[in-house]
Amino acid sequence: MPSTAPSAGRLVVEDPFPDHPAYFVNLSSLESYMSSLGKTRFHPAIPLRPRTASSDARTKLVVCHDMAGNYPKDEHDPMWTMAWWGMTDVFIYFSHYRVGPPPRAWINAGHRQGCKVLGVLVFEPGNGEDEQYQLFRDAHGKPETKYAKCLVDLCEQRGFDGWLINLELRYYKHVKQLGEWLAYLTKEARDRLGSRSCIMWYDSITIWGWRSHQNTLTSQNAPFFLASDMLHTNYWYDLKKIKAAELYLENHVHGSRPATDVAFGIDMWGRGTYKDGGYKSCLAIDDIRRVTPQGRDFSTSLFGLAYLWENGELYSGDGQVRTRESWWERETLFWIGRATEEEQARDLQILNTDKSKRFEPGDRYHPLSHYFPFKPQDLPLSTTFSLGAGTFFNIHGQPAPEMSSWSDHGLVSPLPDLALPCSLAIIQGTNLEIPVKCEVIDRPELVWFGGHSLQINPPPFERGTKYFVPLFSVYCGLHRDADTCIVAELTWTQGDTSTSGKDILEWSTSISYKPENTECIALPLGAGESRWKRTASVFYNLVGLVRFGITVAFDQLFGQSLTIGAVSIRRVSRDLVNPIPPRYYAPRFYCEHARFTFSYRRDEFEGLLTWKTRIEYADSSPPMSTLDDETVLREVTISVVGSGGDSTQLCWATTQGDRFTFSWRMPEVQELLRAAEQSGKHVEVRVGVIDAAGQRMDMPPCTLKLSLLTQQVLP
Repeated sequence: MPSTAPSAGRLVVEDPFPDHPAYFVNLSSLESYMSSLGKTRFHPAIPLRPRTASSDARTKLVVCHDMAGNYPKDEHDPMWTMAWWGMTDVFIYFSHYRVGPPPRAWINAGHRQGCKVLGVLVFEPGNGEDEQYQLFRDAHGKPETKYAKCLVDLCEQRGFDGWLINLELRYYKHVKQLGEWLAYLTKEARDRLGSRSCIMWYDSITIWGWRSHQNTLTSQNAPFFLASDMLHTNYWYDLKKIKAAELYLENHVHGSRPATDVAFGIDMWGRGTYKDGGYKSCLAIDDIRRVTPQGRDFSTSLFGLAYLWENGELYSGDGQVRTRESWWERETLFWIGRATEEEQARDLQILNTDKSKRFEPGDRYHPLSHYFPFKPQDLPLSTTFSLGAGTFFNIHGQPAPEMSSWSDHGLVSPLPDLALPCSLAIIQGTNLEIPVKCEVIDRPELVWFGGHSLQINPPPFERGTKYFVPLFSVYCGLHRDADTCIVAELTWTQGDTSTSGKDILEWSTSISYKPENTECIALPLGAGESRWKRTASVFYNLVGLVRFGITVAFDQLFGQSLTIGAVSIRRVSRDLVNPIPPRYYAPRFYCEHARFTFSYRRDEFEGLLTWKTRIEYADSSPPMSTLDDETVLREVTISVVGSGGDSTQLCWATTQGDRFTFSWRMPEVQELLRAAEQSGKHVEVRVGVIDAAGQRMDMPPCTLKLSLLTQQVLP
């Protein structure tokens, strides 16, 4: 899938792993690739983060992605992005290629918020009959396991969690061997991937090998269910079939498998799905949970979530145009709804213009968060509220020059579970709650990092009164530790140039619990008219599930909104002898100059940069943090530099790994380089680090001097 990661300039950013295919069109190409790897290193995605506080969830949400035929071309600029990882348990990157592993950026986005990410193995009519038995039988008819091993090898190599097995062909012969192969794959994945492994079987064929969707759990597909971790049903069920799944679990499985392992599918596009999909998907979920006692535990799998972006019917009203803003209105209505029932009903009437999915009298709409609320985050938590795409890109509140539209799921950030669509603020001195509207915005003058911020709109307030506005629920562990503390940082602005801050807001975990130590510093004013501030606080003795928020004096904003650009909450070592200001607790990342290398690739017009990111701590800072270098972004700047220090930027880009590939094949770029080098200038490459809260590290960047045309690294 193409991804236009943030970049600008004349040079072309290339794939850093061109020898590792994004997908495989047949089994033989997969086998050939895996056997050719040898010692070739492929940097895997970040590990799956635990969800300690929600590991006992009674039901799961599965999201199966299938937009625009797997993005054959990025015709949507910028494209649909998945922002709701914090509500999702399992994400399937669906592909119509034989073996489709998920892209690294999508795995990172899911894993960062504790969501499992699966690839897909698919055999479809007209595409696979020639090798359908080769999957699990060798040339002599004996059981074959090499492809099962290859699938798990690919999970290990790239860092994802399993597979959806979608076989939509007739298997009149050897179907028993297919079931044995599935059981082998499931065990192999559990043995090698551990508890994160998930092998999901799509309800497509029966024990007789017929291609026949059961649309529930029956004796016809139960052996495949029992041989895998989850069953993904087809979409054409009804109330009787929902009841049939519960009866089969009770009478034949006898409690050995929970109802959460059965996910009833809902096709967002409709196509015969129960209750028609789209915004009416909630009606199907209601019936699944209402029909039987166990129905409350059945999982749900939503297929084709990009329907809200792709479907032209939703943008067919007068004056309706598909933009990121108009899509986000529809997206938030589906996932989190509105602050009040009145707003929700009004927007549903306006935005649900798909005639095939109109609500009938008596139908009641609920957003998805009504059934699948956000899961609390584990420490550390960092966010810039990014939705993973945009038309501009800010760093420290300033725009990156010459930026075009970009899309990068690796930059999707956690959203505030206690603040969308509103935060229930508590008025100081009372137990009264008042809804405070919060929304993700993309106004360039009010974005700290990337393309988005969180805006808090003041409610009607009384002068001199403060309000506790909850933002995030965070799991802080079970035991108090005298040697550690929790540091919370907030980067924010009120949209003007004032430097005051501590009298406006401070961190808190309730209207009465205050931090031990708080600092608020005004950051340097850039070219814009918004001065950003950073408020940092230290908390001791926090355990269990904690509601982090801010206590705000709205009257001090003088009618302006409050914009939050970034949040960071982490546990660090505590200096019991010499307490230090909160800002010094933060670790600092840098690129190690001694490991900074450049080599030419493929031809004389493409090069590869590699380096090693390190972590260190400020003077007198405790030597412990729960952050690591997987959460940081690398910033690459390539310029032509003269002897007097004058420079012309050729490329600016971000990357999430310790390697970067670029090319200079364009004739006009080569002419520019030739003229520069003839006049005694050189190319300078600088690599710096930005943490997950959008803070550019103050450590010196790595630098290299190059002559690209003569292929030299200069002293």
